[in-house]
Amino acid sequence: MNKSMMRVALVITILGSDLVQAATSQFRTPLSFIKHGALHFPLEHVENAWWMEQMPTQRCDTKWRLESFKGLYGRSASKSFYDECEPCKDKVTHKTVSLSTLWFGKEAFRGEETFPGGMLKDPCEPALQAQENISLGFSRITPRFEYNEYGAYFGGDANYTLGKNGQWRVGGRASMPIKVIEIERDQDQQLYETVDDVARMRQVVEGTTPGEGQYDFAARFDFLNTLSYNLAAPAGCTPFVEYNVGNRAVTMNVPVSGNTAEQANVYAIASFSGKLPDQPFRKAPSASIGALPADGALSNGSIAFFKDGIDYELGVGSDRDAQGLLFIVPKATNDGAALAGGANPVSQQLFTLLEQVNALGVSSPVTFFNQAGCINLGASERITGQGDIFTEIYGGYQQPTWFADAIIGLRLPTGTKTDKANRIFLQSTGNNAHVELKLGVDGGWKVCNWFAFDVDAAFHHAFKRTEQRAAPYKGATVKNIGPTVGVDISWSYITAHVNLSFFHPCNPELGCMFGYDLMAKRKNKVCLPCPPPDDLLGRPNSSLPVDQQGYDASLLSKNTDAVTHKLRSEVFHRWNFCELFAGAGQVLFGKNAMKESEAYLGMTVYF
Repeated sequence: MNKSMMRVALVITILGSDLVQAATSQFRTPLSFIKHGALHFPLEHVENAWWMEQMPTQRCDTKWRLESFKGLYGRSASKSFYDECEPCKDKVTHKTVSLSTLWFGKEAFRGEETFPGGMLKDPCEPALQAQENISLGFSRITPRFEYNEYGAYFGGDANYTLGKNGQWRVGGRASMPIKVIEIERDQDQQLYETVDDVARMRQVVEGTTPGEGQYDFAARFDFLNTLSYNLAAPAGCTPFVEYNVGNRAVTMNVPVSGNTAEQANVYAIASFSGKLPDQPFRKAPSASIGALPADGALSNGSIAFFKDGIDYELGVGSDRDAQGLLFIVPKATNDGAALAGGANPVSQQLFTLLEQVNALGVSSPVTFFNQAGCINLGASERITGQGDIFTEIYGGYQQPTWFADAIIGLRLPTGTKTDKANRIFLQSTGNNAHVELKLGVDGGWKVCNWFAFDVDAAFHHAFKRTEQRAAPYKGATVKNIGPTVGVDISWSYITAHVNLSFFHPCNPELGCMFGYDLMAKRKNKVCLPCPPPDDLLGRPNSSLPVDQQGYDASLLSKNTDAVTHKLRSEVFHRWNFCELFAGAGQVLFGKNAMKESEAYLGMTVYF
C-alpha cells in the first residue's frame, strides 16, 4: 500500500472514531471550534514549515494533507437577551432576562396563560371548580434556570492538492462531540406564588371597640377575581368580584364602588412589585387620589376608588396583568381606627372564603401541571450522549499567502433525540433528529509575516421533522405547556466569522487570534394538525367560544428568531507535528438567545 493510500485509511479511522460537534439548537450558538479545531489563520503546512529540515528524517512530498484534532470545552448561561419595552422587543440588545423567555415566551406567567383565550375569566366554571385550582388565575410562576454544557470533541480534516503547482485543493472534514447538558433550577428563587403572597388578613383590635371582630386586609385584585361564593358547590357559584350589577360598577358581596371616595367601600393601591402594601392596610377616604381609570392604570403607590359609571369589566376586569398590580384594601374611619361603611361585610366574606380555600387545600399551579402529566416546572434535567456528526466537503484555490474555498456541509442527526413535550428542560445533544444543510464560503489572507485574517459566511437549513410539542391554543400567551401534539418544524439561519490572527515575528507558529461571530436565525416554521385536543381542564376545543377555538401557530414560533454577537480569543503554538490551542468566547449582544460564556482547549496533530 503506498503512502497516499495509507494516509486515506488513517483519515477514515480518525473520522470514524474521534468525531465531535457541539449541538446547536434554537437558542444555542454554533461552536465553530468543534467543527474545525483551532480557529486561527491556517499555519504553514508541515512539509513547508521552517523546522522541517531539522527533523531527523524528512517526509516525501505528497499531495495529501491530513489533520486530526480533539479537545475539551464547556459553556454556561443563566440569562437570555430580551428587551421588554414594547417598541424594541424585536431588537438586538444587551439587556437580559431569565432563560424562561426561551422556553415559555415569558419570564414570569400565570398558569391560565397556557389555556385557550389566555385567561380563565369565569371563576364559577365547573371545570375550574372541580379542579379546586384557583391558583391558575393568580399565582405567578417564575422559573429560574442555569444552562451548563461540557464535553469532548474529536474530528479530522483531509484535503488533496491539484494543479501543476498545487494551487487547487479539494477536501473534507468531519467531527462530533460527546457532551453533557444540565439544566438546573435556581433553588433560591421562589417558583410560584401562594395565597399568603397575595392576600393577608389581620385583626384590627382584640376585645375592645371600635373595630372589635373586624379584620383589616389587603388582597391582590387578580386573586379576588378568581374567588367565588360556595366554592364547594359549583352549582350555586357566584363570583366574589362582579361588574356592572345594577347601577354599581363593582360589587364584592356588597357594592364597593361609589361616586366619591367617601361613598366607596374599598380602595385600590398600585404595587408594581406585586408585593403586599405596608400595614395597616386600611385607608381613610382622604388618602384617595381619585377614581380608578377603567384600565386600572395608576402610578406606583397611588390610591384610588372604584367609581360608578366606569366600565371596569372590559378594562381591568379583562386584564390579569393590570389586576396583578393592584391591591384592594378596606375603607377606614377618618382616624383609621376601624373599618368604615360597607368595608366590614367585604372583609367578613373574604375571611370566610379564605377559610374555604385553605380547607379545600387548593393546589399550586406547578402541582396542577405536574399531576396533569404536562410538565414539572420544578425539575432539573441532565443528559449525556454523542452529538450530531458534521460533515463538510470544500474546494478552492490557494496560494502561500491566501486561500478561498466553497463549502457544502451536512449535519447528520446522530445526537440524542428528546421528543418528550413534558420534559422540555431535557435538551437534545444535537438538532433533535433534524438533518441540516450548510452552504458557505471561506477565505483568508496573510498580509505580512505577523498578521493574517480570514472570514467565512454560511447559510444553514434544518429540514422539516415532526416533533412532539405542547398544543399552542388560540389566545394563549405561554408556550410549551399543555397537551402534546405532533408539529412539523423547520428553521434556517446564517453564520459569519471574522478572525484576526497575530503571529510572533520570530516564530510564525506561535500567536493569538481575536474573532467576531455572528449568528442570525429566522423564526421556526411550524405546521399543526387539526383539530386541537381537549385542554388540561378536560374542555373540548369545540365547546369554547369561537375566538378561542383552534391553534395559534405563531405562539410556537414566538421568540425563536435569534441573533447573537460573540467575541472570542485564542492562543496557539505548534511544536513540530503537534499544536496546542486554547480559547474563550462571550456573547455580548443578542436577541432570544443565551448570554453564553465558553472556553475550550484542544490539540491538532498534523500528518
